[in-house]
Amino acid sequence: MKRLGLSEDEGRTLREMGIFHPHPRTRMRAQGVLRLSQGLTLQQTADEFGVHLNSVEQWRQRWNKLGLAGLYEGRHTGRGNGRSNSNRVLASWQTRKVAACSNCYASSSNAGITHRSAKARPYGISRRWISPTNAIGTV
Repeated sequence: MKRLGLSEDEGRTLREMGIFHPHPRTRMRAQGVLRLSQGLTLQQTADEFGVHLNSVEQWRQRWNKLGLAGLYEGRHTGRGNGRSNSNRVLASWQTRKVAACSNCYASSSNAGITHRSAKARPYGISRRWISPTNAIGTV
């Protein structure tokens, strides 16, 4: 296999990137391309970094095609949040509706309690733990 040729500036950039880049996989790719330029084979480089031979071949191809930009992490789509756009709008509307209703303290279930104790009630916190006269929370 033909040795990967790098300019002096590219070599220096890859060395620095292999040490200081914040993303570990980008550091590994930079070091791998640098090792390929030093004459190591794809298999030797793959063994050194503990990756598959095809990964090192991809690094080499992306370096030849895109240069330094080819070493950066691509976009990971991952798994979606499971909501369609209409469900997101509905959830947002329901959240606003609940927030608006929680401001109504005239209902019989909230009569005579403060704003803070009304918010604490769903969590099972008694009123005496929140009242201003018992601010330290003693029984």
